Amino acid sequence: MAYYIFNVIEGGAAQATRLLRSGTWAIGPLEPHRDALAPGDVALVYLAAPERVFIGRAELASAVHDWTPAEAPASPGNSHSGVALTQYEEWDPPSR
Repeated sequence: MAYYIFNVIEGGAAQATRLLRSGTWAIGPLEPHRDALAPGDVALVYLAAPERVFIGRAELASAVHDWTPAEAPASPGNSHSGVALTQYEEWDPPSR
């Protein structure tokens, strides 16, 4: 099991919460460590400036893969690939 930080740069807490609840997280083709992500790994979800807080965690249910027809509509943006999430937690209040 490895630990990663998933950053949310645009959209703030609302976008991050939507991503967690969708059960998917987009991973772009140029993301470092993309090929290392594996089921059972844990991601901490971080909101970038100006918030600069951790807002939750999720366990990865899959390695990076192209979206299935069922996952594609739930995945925000125009990404074509990512990971499935399981056992996510939203932290209220967030942690610094």
